Amino acid sequence: MKMNFFTNDKNDIDGYREQLHHLKSRLDENVHRMTYNNQFHDAQIDFLGIKNEFNEEVEQEKLPISLECRLMDSDGEWHEIVWEEVKKFLLDYDLTRHTYWGSTTISGDGLRGLDDWMWDEITPYDEEFLSHEIILASEMKIVVHCKNIKLRQIK
Repeated sequence: MKMNFFTNDKNDIDGYREQLHHLKSRLDENVHRMTYNNQFHDAQIDFLGIKNEFNEEVEQEKLPISLECRLMDSDGEWHEIVWEEVKKFLLDYDLTRHTYWGSTTISGDGLRGLDDWMWDEITPYDEEFLSHEIILASEMKIVVHCKNIKLRQIK
């Protein structure tokens, strides 16, 4: 799990857009448009949750875990992202990593929470699953391997 197109040393927007072009048939139209235009950069996450839809009384046909995220983009518009049929996720947050550049002083005394959405990449994990990797300004890493990603604007 390593970002391929966006790192502190690399910003390959053209390579990433080419990758998204190849994934277009596997992506929700809204997800494709937002990621192609990098519209989540500087967004603020308001909610990030895990949903377990397992019901032992009903025969399961889909993986029961989904993740949900509510965020406000840099234009003040609210969105909800849902990662469906999750087979793997990683949420890695450590306040002690959220420091000013070249310093050990914690940014904003730790009061900025998760901080801004910096980079994200959606790439194929395999023929069936997608991988969505997100890095926030707090250096939090979010990695989700799922079958589908949905996005909708909310009021």
